[in-house]
Amino acid sequence: MGESGGSAERMAQALAARGDHTAAAWAAGAEGERRVAAALATLPDDFLVLHDRLLMPGVTESNLDHLVVGPTGVLLVDAKNWSGQVTEYRGTLFQHFWDASGRRAHQPRTRELDRLRWMADEVASRLGHGVTQAICLAGRDAHRFGPPRVVRDVWVVPLPHLATWARTVQRCPEQDLTTLKVEARTEFPSTTTDPMLLAAMGRALEQRATPAQRRRPVRRPVRRPAPTAPLTRRQRGDARRAAQRARTRLRLRRSAAGLLVAAGVWAATSGGAAAEWVVGLLGA
Repeated sequence: MGESGGSAERMAQALAARGDHTAAAWAAGAEGERRVAAALATLPDDFLVLHDRLLMPGVTESNLDHLVVGPTGVLLVDAKNWSGQVTEYRGTLFQHFWDASGRRAHQPRTRELDRLRWMADEVASRLGHGVTQAICLAGRDAHRFGPPRVVRDVWVVPLPHLATWARTVQRCPEQDLTTLKVEARTEFPSTTTDPMLLAAMGRALEQRATPAQRRRPVRRPVRRPAPTAPLTRRQRGDARRAAQRARTRLRLRRSAAGLLVAAGVWAATSGGAAAEWVVGLLGA
C-alpha cells in the first residue's frame, strides 16, 4: 500500500533541481526502499504492508519506510541502502566504505538505531500494541552482514533474509488483526494524503497528546571545559606572584579610599581651608 520510496524520490528531485550534492543520497535511499518493498510483496495475503507512511501526520514530515501488520505482529522496517559492508562492533553498527579520496572510512550508525527505536515507541503508543523494529540492509553487500540479529534492541536484517524473517520473527498472540490493520492505515496515512486532511489530523493528534508530551523538555548538551596541560614550576611561581601583586593593589586602593572619605568628613567639619585642600588632593 502506498508508493515505496516516494517521499525520498521527491526530495531527491527537488535537491537535484537546486544543484544540491545530497540528491544522490536521497535517490539511493528511494531505491533501497523499492528493493525492500519488492521483498515484502512476497509475504502471504494475511500480511498488510504499508509503504511511506507519515509518523505524525500534519505535525512533522518524518515518515515510516515500511509498516507491516500480520500474524507476527506489527513490524516497523527501515530501509538502508548503505554502500560498502556493514558490521556489528561493540554493540553497535559500523558502515565500512571508501571515501572520495580513496581511503577506507568507518562510520558508526548508532544514531539510526536510536532513531528507529524512538519511532517504534511512537507507533506502539498510538496503536496500543507492541512493535518489532528492524533495519533492512538493502545495499549490494548486505549479504556479507550474515544472518539477522539484534543490535541495540533493533533487528538488523539483510535484504535476502527479510521475507523469511518477517514470517518467522515471532508469533503474535491471538488478536483482532482486522482492527489493528484499520488502525495502522488511519493512524499513519500515506505521504501523498491531501494536505488539508493532514492538517486536520495534526490538530487532532495535538489534542490527544498529554500536557507532558506537548511540552517535552529540550535536552541541552552538557558542555565540559576543555582539558588543559599542567603548569610548570615557573608558571606556578609567576601565578602566585601575580596574585600577590593583585592583592597588594587592592589593599592600597581600599586604604586610599578610606583616607579620602576621612578627609572629606574632616573638610566638611573644619571650614573652607580644609575643603580647598581636599579639592586639590582629589584633582591632583
